[in-house]
Amino acid sequence: MPKPLRMCVRCQRITDDLVIVSEVHTNSGPGWNVYACWRCAPLVPSGPDPMEIIEAAERRRRARTDR
Repeated sequence: MPKPLRMCVRCQRITDDLVIVSEVHTNSGPGWNVYACWRCAPLVPSGPDPMEIIEAAERRRRARTDR
């Protein structure tokens, strides 16, 4: 079975030598993985932590209801 090919998020080259550098989460349906080649992977900034996003949204909701 051949290895899957993906595009590097940084250099846009198609490669089968991949690293998952981030996961994109969605509210409806499955999310997806973001890939980079081994050379670019250390240079790709990390994405936001989903739990931090949820906590920030909860803080905003509380601030609105506390008024």
